[in-house]
Amino acid sequence: MNKKIIKNLFSLSFAELIVRIFSFLLTVYIARVFGTSTFGKVSFAQVISEYIGLFIVFGLNTIGVREIAKDKKRTQAIVTQIFSVKLLLFFIGILFIVFFVIIGDFKPEQSMLVVLYGLSAALLALLDFSWIFNGHSMMNYTGLLRILQQALYFICTAVMLLYIKDIVLFPVSMIISIILTGLVGLILCNLKINEFSLNQLFYNKRNRSLLKNNHLLKSAIYVFLSTLMVKLYYNFDTIVLKIYNYNDEVIGLYNAGYKIILLLTTFSSIIVSVVFPLLSKGSKNHKKIVNNTLKYLLIFIIPIIIGGQVVAKDLLVFIYGIDFALAANSFRILLIALFFIYINYLFGHVLLTINNEKKYTLYVFLGAIFNVVCNFIFVPKYGVVAASMTTVGAEIIVFAGYISILLKEQLINMKVNWFFKFIICLVLFLVLVYVTSQLLNVILTIIISIVVYIILIFVFKVIVLKDFIGRKGVNRD
Repeated sequence: MNKKIIKNLFSLSFAELIVRIFSFLLTVYIARVFGTSTFGKVSFAQVISEYIGLFIVFGLNTIGVREIAKDKKRTQAIVTQIFSVKLLLFFIGILFIVFFVIIGDFKPEQSMLVVLYGLSAALLALLDFSWIFNGHSMMNYTGLLRILQQALYFICTAVMLLYIKDIVLFPVSMIISIILTGLVGLILCNLKINEFSLNQLFYNKRNRSLLKNNHLLKSAIYVFLSTLMVKLYYNFDTIVLKIYNYNDEVIGLYNAGYKIILLLTTFSSIIVSVVFPLLSKGSKNHKKIVNNTLKYLLIFIIPIIIGGQVVAKDLLVFIYGIDFALAANSFRILLIALFFIYINYLFGHVLLTINNEKKYTLYVFLGAIFNVVCNFIFVPKYGVVAASMTTVGAEIIVFAGYISILLKEQLINMKVNWFFKFIICLVLFLVLVYVTSQLLNVILTIIISIVVYIILIFVFKVIVLKDFIGRKGVNRD
């Protein structure tokens, strides 16, 4: 099992890094070439599209992974149930996009972007079959599909840019890549997973009754509602800025920092995606896996948050250009939220593995309510700074709820000695970042700081790899 964990971690890490970095580079290209105003319009369209995709997925992917990991023989039934529901939600989502554009008082370019990005999100939600491979702990195929989609997206975009320079070519290229990748994903599932048959997915006579008797929906609705709440306190602030008529430039500035935050969440999503199937099986090392995963998330993210406070402005200028220097303050605040985003992502999935969907949903709901209310109260007066701070507040509420449950379940047990050594490394790291930032440019500062930090955590024995994979293996099932 050790080798399988490492293989899955490497496959998913490699693919996810390529996908996230490529997406981020496209974001930078749009910001630099098309300017802050168009970047703001694209950001708003992407936010709306995320809600469309979320509605169609409906939490079913996460529950599907959990159920397949428990009993792989039920793969066909689970996939058929989930796909039948998604297909219905897909058509409802398309109707909503049309309705939203009709009632919204948008300019033609904004309307077109909302439609195209909305359609791409709907198709991705319907045609993403990588979760089936995740349930079987075959993350190498998940990684392959992710890379394939981005490669197709790049090729389509590059070809179109040769003939036209229009912002709409980006979502159009995405739509093409999603459809082609979805077809490849179906074929791979049919070839590589013995418990899955493509013919039964589309021609099974039981499909009509599955919508009425779909037991997965009961669990999925908690995941959907909690994910919806998370989306609200992640990007509802962008919608509120639009509601209160902040111009596209302001929305673009705010989302410049937010896009970096999204890129930085890559590591947490990779690690949690790998350990989630293991935790879902009810491993004897459940507590150990949780604590070691938490440890490595902290090792990764805290120095980024600390260093980011020092180099925030210089980093934004380097990536996006001088016009985005004004986004520094909101970006610093969002970096603080990143700590809670990382921890909450792990804790939320742990709650799902112990079938505590109700509490999982409750605390996310409370965080979302806090975020929505505070956005409407403070954003009109304080703008993007208030939007950033409400995100932090919402994450703190969720964190408090999650950790209270996990402490009660005695699933969190971090050693004081480890924390002491870790804090020493962080203090030394902070001093190094500050000193080098005064003498060198931002890139050299980051490179030197990373190298020294890695040396520090090994010298002080903050990282011990055997604690992550276990002396005799995490699980040999």
